[in-house]
Amino acid sequence: KDCLAFYRSRHRTPGCKLTHLIGLPALVATPFCLLFRRDKKLGVSLLLLGLFMQFSGHFFFEKNKPATFKYPFLSLASDFIMLFHFLTGQLTAKRQAAEKQS
Repeated sequence: KDCLAFYRSRHRTPGCKLTHLIGLPALVATPFCLLFRRDKKLGVSLLLLGLFMQFSGHFFFEKNKPATFKYPFLSLASDFIMLFHFLTGQLTAKRQAAEKQS
């Protein structure tokens, strides 16, 4: 619970959330391109796109440092949780519930 609260505190703006929702699938696709398709050019391109999208959300919208530098695994797990909430239509409700608790 505290981990997600920290994550949410670093990802408040819609722009940051959007860049993460674009960057995460690119990062997930990277190992598949490298391992199964054996396409190094596409794999590296997806990796760079994913990292750029993730970090640009913090630089341009949040004006903070990505939690990835301090908590890499927590950050990645939280990205997947946010993506799941987005895909299942729960993102707004989860955000509102978290705001009521704080």
